[in-house]
Amino acid sequence: MPRILSALTTTALLAVAVAPVRAQEAAPVIREVVVSGARSVAPAEVVQAATREVVGKRGDPAVVRLAADAVTREYRSRGFLVAQVVSTDLTPDGTLRLVVAEGTVRRIVVRGNRKTRAATIRDAIVTRPGDVYREENIARDRDSLARLGIFEDVVIAPAPTDVPAETPPARGADANADPDADVPTSEETVAAPLATAPEDTVGLVDVIVRVRERKTGNVAATLGYGSGTGLVGYLDLSEANFAGRAQRVSVQFQRLTYRRFNNNRFDEDEEARSAYSVSYFAPFLGRGRTAFGLDLYDKNTVFQPLFSGEDENLRTYETRRGFTARVGRQLGQNLALFLTGRRDEVGYDLDFLSGDVADDLTPEELDEVFDARATVGALGLELIADARDAAANPRSGYRYSLAYENAGSLLGGDRTFGRAVADLRRYVPLTRGERGPVLAGRILGGTTTGSVPLAEQFFLGGYELLRGYDLYSIRGDRMLLASLEARLPLNEGLQGAVFVDYGNAWRPDDTFSLADLKAGVGVGLRFVTPIGPIRLDAAYGDSLKTYVSLGQAF
Repeated sequence: MPRILSALTTTALLAVAVAPVRAQEAAPVIREVVVSGARSVAPAEVVQAATREVVGKRGDPAVVRLAADAVTREYRSRGFLVAQVVSTDLTPDGTLRLVVAEGTVRRIVVRGNRKTRAATIRDAIVTRPGDVYREENIARDRDSLARLGIFEDVVIAPAPTDVPAETPPARGADANADPDADVPTSEETVAAPLATAPEDTVGLVDVIVRVRERKTGNVAATLGYGSGTGLVGYLDLSEANFAGRAQRVSVQFQRLTYRRFNNNRFDEDEEARSAYSVSYFAPFLGRGRTAFGLDLYDKNTVFQPLFSGEDENLRTYETRRGFTARVGRQLGQNLALFLTGRRDEVGYDLDFLSGDVADDLTPEELDEVFDARATVGALGLELIADARDAAANPRSGYRYSLAYENAGSLLGGDRTFGRAVADLRRYVPLTRGERGPVLAGRILGGTTTGSVPLAEQFFLGGYELLRGYDLYSIRGDRMLLASLEARLPLNEGLQGAVFVDYGNAWRPDDTFSLADLKAGVGVGLRFVTPIGPIRLDAAYGDSLKTYVSLGQAF
């Protein structure tokens, strides 16, 4: 970055040095400063910055340079890093005229993209040709690209307009090439350059967007065969950059067996249950800044693609079939509003409900299970403020989400209830640099009103929500969870963690009290991989639990 800025300023400084300043043997005293070319900063403020330095002084070259430097500093303080004074003129009556080139973006050059379409990268940022280069917007663009979750690294920087146009390398070029090298590592695409003659480039700047892509496709599968059940197993196919457009597509399929017991507690024949889920999401891209998502599912079990060493629980027998659709619109910087709609047929598979799980339920809970079958038709709103610096492993920023859903007769629903959830996450780097420790915090709360079916209640416990307790062992129609986690780099690709969780859920007849919060403490390791962190946690709550799963807890 310093080298790039140095190259950008060299031409402008030379222009100032050779500008037609009328430096006679006795230069006139500067009585007034006049500035032209200022658009992004009020001209009066630019004039004031120069006036403080030079008015009342004799206008020799060194004093004129002081005025130019004062204007440059004023622009730098406001984030206009490439703005320069490109011409000066001192009239005999003491009027110093300064011409400012604020740094208009001539073109946007994309480099490093092998799979991602250059148009997708350009659509994800707000900087356009014709805009004035400003560091605040560039930082926002960098974070927007990082939150797509498809890049290992993003660098955006200005470059002199005499940077030559390069040709794409041959296929098979080194994918790990240095993204800061002078030779591009992939397709270079120029976005709608301004119509300028080659010599008319004073005050113009090119914006170079260099990306290093991460592995976005994932395949996970386990297969087995039983003589009584046939093929069983789990399949997970996902792609976070479908067709190079940053669209997320995933397909999950699961076929599992469960032993059934007769009244004498002897094993009967094993039977199999299947579940599938297909999802698609298109993020905010382009000038419309509209996002869309659709999930289709028929789940005869809750997907649990992780190892926790825990026994079956009530949610193992939860059934859910239906769809969820959401469409979102950006309201401003880092702020979006989503409209959601879903229709779910929910319940519990009583034919498969094992004796061990059923024996742990109270008579009231058994009645709740038998009354759990329902059709949910709901519309909702979700407001999301997302200013994280990355999606998979954030180091700074925040993500705040407020969601409300109202279920009724719409879409064929037969239950009426409301459900509100607030999810507040914050990430604070404890040291400067890209690899220092990070403090991550989360507050998650939810409440419901009306006739809420069991499957729509809140479940805590397990690998993500209240670690140190049995998976989904805590439930209720109200919920509160607070988590604090220190993430500490150990070496390249390995991260340690120390965390504490406090939370609980309350049944309809329970009185809400913070004194009821349960605590879980633990330590963990995060193995940073191309598909995201692999998380190994050991936590103690009511007993010692270990978990292996994908991604950060939050």
